[in-house]
Amino acid sequence: MSITELTSQLSSFTGRLLRERFGKGPESIHASIGEQCIALHIRNFIGPVERFIK
Repeated sequence: MSITELTSQLSSFTGRLLRERFGKGPESIHASIGEQCIALHIRNFIGPVERFIK
């Protein structure tokens, strides 16, 4: 499996998991896989209550 396929599957799984747990998903998720770490960039997931607290 290539890195591109892995990042795509990781992004899809993360979005699905967040939708199931919180009732809404983020606008987009971008995954990056390095040798020792995985980074996820989750865009526009914060809700109105969290935005108010911020």
